[in-house]
Amino acid sequence: MFRVAVVDTSTLINLTFIKHLQIFNHLQNLFLRIHIPTKVKSEYELTLRHEPDRAWLLERLKPNEGFYSFCTRYDSTVLSIIQSVKHIDAGEAEAVAQLKKVNANYILSDDERFSKALKKIDPYVKVISTWHVLAMLDLLQIVLNSDEIIRALYKRCPFPKSRLRKAYVESYREFGLRPSKKHINQKCDLI
Repeated sequence: MFRVAVVDTSTLINLTFIKHLQIFNHLQNLFLRIHIPTKVKSEYELTLRHEPDRAWLLERLKPNEGFYSFCTRYDSTVLSIIQSVKHIDAGEAEAVAQLKKVNANYILSDDERFSKALKKIDPYVKVISTWHVLAMLDLLQIVLNSDEIIRALYKRCPFPKSRLRKAYVESYREFGLRPSKKHINQKCDLI
């Protein structure tokens, strides 16, 4: 399932928090490339001094190439339209404009207000969250410590069971599988 994604700051921050659980090592099993927009990189760098774990990713960014691509390409028309939409910040707007330019499959974002605002103007753009990424890695049995990762993420930013449940159900569908209620319930009972 090698797909291309454009990532938002919220997801980069959450993934960095669980970096010690090897999450970045597993992303290449899901994606061919992850594009990081200019504005997202700038937002992510803001607290680098206080959160040195962020340096790991920033050191690996290559302009418009490599797995972690510091992407400077975007559709300027889309950007100008999206920037005016309520609940969509500059980094998110650039992510949408990049998705259109590089023909990415997903935007990775944990900002629900952004997802809802974008769905109203373009229901065909797929926005998936950190929880979706974890569910996909778990369903494909790429990670063996998914329970530990879910608990760690919950510790960082407590989230409702419904968010995790939705991510698992949608991830099952993405792979053309029927969700096992038992498996989903087990995962949701972790928090």
